[in-house]
Amino acid sequence: MVDITPFRGLIYNEEAIGDIANVVSPPYDVVTEKRRAEILSCSRFNILNLILPQGEGDRKYKNASLILNDWLDKKILIPDGIECFYIFEIGFRVNGVPKKMTGFIGLARIEPYSSGKILRHEKTLSGPTEDRYKLLENCRTNFGLIYTIYKPHTGITGILDNRSRELPFINIRPCYNRGLSFRVWRISKKVEINIIKEAMREKPLLIADGHHRYETSLLYKNRYGNDNVLIKTSDFVLTLFMDSGQEELKIYPTHRIIDFAGTSGLRPFLSAAAIKYDITPVSINDVSDVTGILDGFKKENNTGFIFYMKDQAFVLALKSLHSASRLDGPDVFILHDDIIKDLENTFKEVKISFSHKVGDIIGDIRDGIHDLGIFLNPPTVSDMEKICYSGGLLPQKSTYFWPKPCTGLVMYRL
Repeated sequence: MVDITPFRGLIYNEEAIGDIANVVSPPYDVVTEKRRAEILSCSRFNILNLILPQGEGDRKYKNASLILNDWLDKKILIPDGIECFYIFEIGFRVNGVPKKMTGFIGLARIEPYSSGKILRHEKTLSGPTEDRYKLLENCRTNFGLIYTIYKPHTGITGILDNRSRELPFINIRPCYNRGLSFRVWRISKKVEINIIKEAMREKPLLIADGHHRYETSLLYKNRYGNDNVLIKTSDFVLTLFMDSGQEELKIYPTHRIIDFAGTSGLRPFLSAAAIKYDITPVSINDVSDVTGILDGFKKENNTGFIFYMKDQAFVLALKSLHSASRLDGPDVFILHDDIIKDLENTFKEVKISFSHKVGDIIGDIRDGIHDLGIFLNPPTVSDMEKICYSGGLLPQKSTYFWPKPCTGLVMYRL
């Protein structure tokens, strides 16, 4: 179903820039202005110069193009010497325990979602797509990866395992987070490449992260696909392929922050919600209190949420009567289809924002910056696959994959 191909990656020239650990960055959409300055201090050749260029208005995209062409001319960035797939390993720690996830990087033929070959799991916003499109149009380079997952295949797993026993050609701990590690190997043998290509033809791909970048490439292909020079290169996009069967591949929660206009409390909402939810006051002092309650819901296979306000906190646990008839889906569906909808009906103006950081939400609410935090358990990878492979979508900001692959190790020049 999916057409993938090896390629000659655009890579940094170590002889020109020194330590590659200093030139990579997190994906553009998780870099704050403060973090941008910190990461750029690692090296004047850091990839952030290209993926988050400076300049007024559309001038910044032109500035990125000028920097890119200068780096190409000076051989800061060079084409790899061989066409290949790239094994990509992410090393990290959870509660001090070392973990790793392994996938491979190649090019995927761009397909409309309607083809059923490459699937999204959530809707996107127009603003980021326009921004990434202008960058791609000016630079004609995929700097970042489309992060996809696929169903396990023993043939691919065997090749990745065997090759990753060799010495990697890239092995770094990035300057922006020394707690992470990234290792890269090449797969260049034709027999192995063909096994991988044939195995992937049988599998639809599910985009885990990078929807805006994928849709940018689709727009670019549709616009320039008839150009004789660009037709072959613009048909493909730089893609990370991750086996969804890996135990370490998990979705982490994205919690909701709610702000109301002109309300003095949740009493009207809670009175109505008590029909469907057991509502219990709780004491929330720190992150461990939140994670402990949410872990309890997971262990008992219950749907439940924590409502945290400045002076009070409640647990809302779905009553068994309603649990038996609820949608067969993750908690985030219940949150949006039931709770948030009722909040919007109760309070005329409701503003929703999102955060992965429990401690930040607690601190902001205590400081009066926000009104309400709603903590919830995330969907599982299996939940996401079940919904999306059957044609459904998750609510926006339902998933957070961590750790994210870095940007700048391997790029694709169209």
